[in-house]
Amino acid sequence: DLAFASEISAADLGPAELVAMATRDGAAALGLSSDLGELAPGMRCSFQVVGGGSALRARGLVDALICEGQGQQIAALILDGTVVKQP
Repeated sequence: DLAFASEISAADLGPAELVAMATRDGAAALGLSSDLGELAPGMRCSFQVVGGGSALRARGLVDALICEGQGQQIAALILDGTVVKQP
């Protein structure tokens, strides 16, 4: 979980590096980087759209993404390119 990784490696890794570890680097480690790991044309994708209002803006996007959130903050969920939850 990124929040835990952030706590134990705060001095070594910033939020952007932690997100890269969980996405691009994770896909590469599993030998799946040709299909997964980034939002780009031709790639499979699963992601969530979060709404955080002023709290999100105050923290910064990448920092907010690695912190624990609440389910009600999820505005939409896309799994393997299919919308499974939307507003």
